Amino acid sequence: MYLYLHRTDVLDLDDGVPNLGFELLTDEVDDPPDLLPQRLDELLVAGRRHARILAGHGLAADLERLAGFAVRRRLPGVESVARSWMTRGTAGKGPGAAVVFDTALDEPAGPEPDLMALCDRAGLKATTVAVPAVDPPTAPAVSALVRTTAVALLAARALGRYWWSRPIDLDTLVLDSAWDHLEALSGGDTRLTGR
Repeated sequence: MYLYLHRTDVLDLDDGVPNLGFELLTDEVDDPPDLLPQRLDELLVAGRRHARILAGHGLAADLERLAGFAVRRRLPGVESVARSWMTRGTAGKGPGAAVVFDTALDEPAGPEPDLMALCDRAGLKATTVAVPAVDPPTAPAVSALVRTTAVALLAARALGRYWWSRPIDLDTLVLDSAWDHLEALSGGDTRLTGR
């Protein structure tokens, strides 16, 4: 998820909508099992170097699982972000590196592992923020997109880069921002595309 940040100003979402983008990694049946972690690692390297903020929600466990793929190839992005994640908030971000922020642990109101509870507290509304309980989950890519939008907005607000006082409908925000990709991402689930 890419969320635009102004260089110096706090962006007020009561006056408009955020400029966001995303990249979704998928694998093909004949891809080697370590290809997806490699591609994610490349994105983490780029994000660590070019982003102002690198946010996640309880990301340490996911980074640890990703490190398990580093058997045949070193994953420098995963290693670097994992080190930064463990020491976030204890020192400066370092030259040319993004600030790391864990919405499950670093929110000003205190730790909250439940992303839905954080969203409710911040006025972010969505039907697809919760981890899908359906087996198989309906439209996991769309749900992931809504969840990452929530995490990005929560981190930007906590770090003083975004502000809003009115509730924000994340489902509508994602629908409006990614309308041209949602049918493919939803696996044909029209409840999420509005068609």
